[in-house]
Amino acid sequence: MSTAVLVLMLASCLEPSLGEGDGGKVDTKPNFLLFMVDDLGMGDVGCFGNTSIRTPNIDRIAKNGVKLTQHLAASAVCTPSRAAFLTGRYPIRSGMAPSGQMRVIPFLASPGGLPANETTFATILKQAGYDTALVGKWHQGVSCSNRNDFCHHPLNHGFNHFYGLPLGNVRDCGINVGTVMRTKPAEQVISIVIAITVLLLSVAFLKLYGVVYYNWRSYCNFVGLWVGLILLGFFFLRSFRTLNCVLMRNKDVVEQPFNLETLTPRFTEEAVAFLRERKDVPFLLYVAYSKVHTALATAERFRGKSQHGSYGDNVEEMDWSVGEIMKTLDELGLTENTKLPAGSQISEPTSQMDVFTTVVTLANQKVPQDRVIDGKNIWPLLTGQETVSPHEFLFHYCGTWIHAARYRPRQGNSTWKVHFTTPNWTPGTMGCFDTLVCYCYDGYVTHHDPPLLYDIAQDPTEDNLIEISSDKKYQDIVRSIKSGVDAHRRSVSPAPNQFAPLKLMFVPWLQQCCNLPYCSCQEETRGARS
Repeated sequence: MSTAVLVLMLASCLEPSLGEGDGGKVDTKPNFLLFMVDDLGMGDVGCFGNTSIRTPNIDRIAKNGVKLTQHLAASAVCTPSRAAFLTGRYPIRSGMAPSGQMRVIPFLASPGGLPANETTFATILKQAGYDTALVGKWHQGVSCSNRNDFCHHPLNHGFNHFYGLPLGNVRDCGINVGTVMRTKPAEQVISIVIAITVLLLSVAFLKLYGVVYYNWRSYCNFVGLWVGLILLGFFFLRSFRTLNCVLMRNKDVVEQPFNLETLTPRFTEEAVAFLRERKDVPFLLYVAYSKVHTALATAERFRGKSQHGSYGDNVEEMDWSVGEIMKTLDELGLTENTKLPAGSQISEPTSQMDVFTTVVTLANQKVPQDRVIDGKNIWPLLTGQETVSPHEFLFHYCGTWIHAARYRPRQGNSTWKVHFTTPNWTPGTMGCFDTLVCYCYDGYVTHHDPPLLYDIAQDPTEDNLIEISSDKKYQDIVRSIKSGVDAHRRSVSPAPNQFAPLKLMFVPWLQQCCNLPYCSCQEETRGARS
């Protein structure tokens, strides 16, 4: 048994307890506890400067470990970002990069998801004898051809145990807190429905006046089919919460729809129970909170206690959960051998994909050689053995397009960022509020030639645009970045598109359901069960 544990919080604050070793290799099998919080702002926790939301437990992790101030997600939205986190690869390599308006897997019964031939860090650690568990949000798909094949399920991607949400938590999962299903994309579908309906009525009108000729029976059959499709669509929108807001234990639906108010406490109980039951075997526990993404609801004890409404309540509840899990580690004696410089801060560019390579390396396992792995081992950077990021280039994807890139020269202190393309924000704002999320393609973006250049090390908020033509040095920097982008693009091989329309559509026979035909149940026993 190892008494070492690596705790990674928010992919930006780390509190490890490991020997420094050679590049992160250790003689024993360290345990791993990974936290991920959905939609949490960097400035919403105390360790990054917030003074009005109470996050003492997250702050403790930062105080005892390392803060990464330039730790980047590989994508701005759920599904592709989590695919990159799990595999250490840019989403475009696995077919998990969207090219249309729908940028996440929308339905529990969508056949798209993380392909079975992708290797996650959980798969590698499981093969090495680790007990692996995911508590919380998955959002990487469930099934491919039938509801019981579970081709995309966590248990098919290296996790021995799963307790959580196979899809995720959106506003529609709450009660009377709004909807994302009847926003801009849905409005466009409704416009098409209205247009076709008007066309059918016009054709009937022209028939009555003898302008066009056709068989009434065929027309009525088509109209009947069309009305049926409209009613089915209306039923689906009304039933979105029941069909998609689902809690599973392994491959069984245990609550449908889930109770948001008790979700975080139940995730906490599950994680604590897992730690207590596996204290004598090497483990990997990945806790992926479904909040603070909307819909926002908390247990009663946290309701109305923060200064920032339901959002602040959810942040403070999440911090409480982190504290309960960390307290369990303390009680089990698994946080005793910290080797990192406490309270240190690293401003070198790193990526969420680095978690894959770092975890695999620390577990004394081999990083896959049969595919491109974009994540780097950042343990030497964390321990001070290295002072420069292992990434010379990092690429900012929007869907399948590279909109920006970062360049960290091997000498000096600068990190350069160029924007080739930027989103067209809603006028007067800094967001895409007219389209729910920012779209990535022409009509919704602005291309820049020459690109926009910033020195992120000196100007992290990108307020001071550098005039490229003012100095040959800047022209050389842009030229180097373009060469890096070209080399990266050449390294990308085509992969089956998991965001093709047929992969995103609702397929009835893939629907997970408890208590057929009602698709409604409540978890009988709160908390953890093996």
